[in-house]
Amino acid sequence: MLTRITTFSVCILFSLCNLNAQETLFESMEHDGQTRQYIIYVPAIYEGSEAVPLMFNFHGYTGTANGQMIGTGMRPVADTAGFIIVYPQGSLFFGASHWNVGAWTNGSTVDDLGFTSAMIDAVASQFNIDLDRVYSCGYSNGGYFSFELACQLSNRFAAIGSVGGKMRSETFEACDPDHPMPVVTIHGTDDNVV
Repeated sequence: MLTRITTFSVCILFSLCNLNAQETLFESMEHDGQTRQYIIYVPAIYEGSEAVPLMFNFHGYTGTANGQMIGTGMRPVADTAGFIIVYPQGSLFFGASHWNVGAWTNGSTVDDLGFTSAMIDAVASQFNIDLDRVYSCGYSNGGYFSFELACQLSNRFAAIGSVGGKMRSETFEACDPDHPMPVVTIHGTDDNVV
């Protein structure tokens, strides 16, 4: 009798532990002749039975995906709101990680728009994603890139946010989204860089 109770207790314990464990996955893919990397954060409340929103969180110029994940504090929000987060890693441009937004990244030929679209497909093949609720946010260069996504990949994004990054005039002039794009932008008045 004691053996049955112990076995049952161990099974219950392992079931509970595996049910609510958040997951951080370090992923990579080949895109446009480069190995590109990204981090996926899956909250503990994700079960897979319901389609959940997907949030991209882009780092700033010279930043890292891991630094963005740690520094933005978005994981606890995902844990309670139930969305999956992707933290992509920018490619190197003259030795600094970046997102290709033209302007000061002129000369960069990296296909970040295609990479982002490929990440959506890859994550949606691994998890139950509501493709009508895919969002982007970013800091500095990542914020600039979120505006690019709003204009160039509006068919894949529902809304974007930017902290310390703006829409370039070239982005604005070429912008023709498929739908009205909700935007939240946060910028400090003492920012003398952007």
